[in-house]
Amino acid sequence: MRAARHKTGSVRFDKRRGTWNYLWYEKGGGRRSKLIGTKRDFPTKAAAWEAAAPLRPQPTTIKNDQTVPRVNDVIERYRQEQMPIRFSTRISYECWLKNHIIPRWGESPLTDVQPRVVELWLTSLKLSPKSRAHIRGF
Repeated sequence: MRAARHKTGSVRFDKRRGTWNYLWYEKGGGRRSKLIGTKRDFPTKAAAWEAAAPLRPQPTTIKNDQTVPRVNDVIERYRQEQMPIRFSTRISYECWLKNHIIPRWGESPLTDVQPRVVELWLTSLKLSPKSRAHIRGF
């Protein structure tokens, strides 16, 4: 039976050495490990997890003095930097933005735009499936 991987790493018991190890993957793709202690120090896996708490990466939080950008801010930056030059493509993208995306998501902070919420919104639109796919891909 294979052990479940955690996004924050995992704690494994090495039977040969009788030690608990904390394992994680770095962003570059390399696997790393750190010795936590022996079975005598931590008799249960839960105790080993508690000991590994300082080793786990802390979730990134936005500080109070930082503001979360709104969807409108991202759209304006997209219009300036990434919007296609071709006339017909630009017009169709502006149409999707003006008629569908900005009215619903314009004032929302980026942290509120979650995949499940967006999918439910897309299915609620009274558009053809192809049009909804264009908006999703946009």
